[in-house]
Amino acid sequence: MIAAAIVAAGEVLLRRARWLRLAYFVGSNERAAFLAGIPVDMVRILAYIACGVAASFAGVLTTSYLGAAFPWRATARSCA
Repeated sequence: MIAAAIVAAGEVLLRRARWLRLAYFVGSNERAAFLAGIPVDMVRILAYIACGVAASFAGVLTTSYLGAAFPWRATARSCA
């Protein structure tokens, strides 16, 4: 059920959001996107940034869910 909602939201975003449409075009055929005037390098850089932000957010959520982070681990005594 959740996966279907995510797929539906992705479909709507791909049709409505200009940046995601550009990323889709670049991913389909980079040469054709370049010839069509799409800034391929900028789209690629923004895609890497978006993936990095999403991965870091997922890492923070996973760490908080598992309770795997302890603030006292980074004290000066433990680093020496």
